[in-house]
Amino acid sequence: MPDGFVPLRQWFLDGRTPIEPSVEMQTEPEVPGDREPASAAMPDDLEDDVCARVRRFRAMLDDALDRTLSMLLREIAIDIVGRELQLAPADISRIVEEARKRHVFAEPPVAVRVHPRDLAQCTLDVPVVGDLQLRPGDAEIQLRSGSIDARLGVRLERLFERIVS
Repeated sequence: MPDGFVPLRQWFLDGRTPIEPSVEMQTEPEVPGDREPASAAMPDDLEDDVCARVRRFRAMLDDALDRTLSMLLREIAIDIVGRELQLAPADISRIVEEARKRHVFAEPPVAVRVHPRDLAQCTLDVPVVGDLQLRPGDAEIQLRSGSIDARLGVRLERLFERIVS
């Protein structure tokens, strides 16, 4: 056995760490008849502890996979929608009207902010202002008391919430 090597079974039984083996293990030569048989059972409490640790580790992996998968799906959806918007611009007027319908109790809009590339497609009864901080396909409806966020990312987030729920 290499210097400093501690068999896993020995580590569990003795509580030693593989990084800091005992002095006896480093100095005593290995004798073929000195080993315990491989079939020797671990104490029950040790076995329970190992099983509990494995279950916690697996649960952590499941959680990490769920978060990663969700983020990956969002990124794929944004890429697909982004490519679609390059082929055909978003119908900002329809997006604004749908947002206004969802917020029926909101006051009438003062203005709508969109990306300058989308200005030509807007046929609304309120002033439409170009805003370079928005992406093509985004819209923000300005009210006296706040705003309604109709950006693409927010709309996609609502869609994902409906799918997951």
